[in-house]
Amino acid sequence: MKQIGLTMIIKDDTEAEMLERCLKSFMPYVDGLYVAVTGISGEHSKIHEIVKKYGGKSISTNSKSHPKLYSEIDGKIAFTNFAEARNVSWSLVDEEYDYLTWAIVTGK
Repeated sequence: MKQIGLTMIIKDDTEAEMLERCLKSFMPYVDGLYVAVTGISGEHSKIHEIVKKYGGKSISTNSKSHPKLYSEIDGKIAFTNFAEARNVSWSLVDEEYDYLTWAIVTGK
């Protein structure tokens, strides 16, 4: 059994540097990484590269693949369902983990 899996939600490549700094802190203490990427920009390649570098799994979401995460506001699609995004990150986790911890990268 693996002990601790880290699950995360991150917006898009604009937060790649923050994700890298965060993972440098977290990864020595966890056994796995699972990330849901929710930014509507679609610019997610850097995030996926970083997650792969740490041996993790990641998934890009959008309003078609994960409609519960998004709403239309003033004629534009927006990410609006944080709880469901957390569930998406949790759905990536392999069964062998005893515990999960959770983090979000946001801000600067």
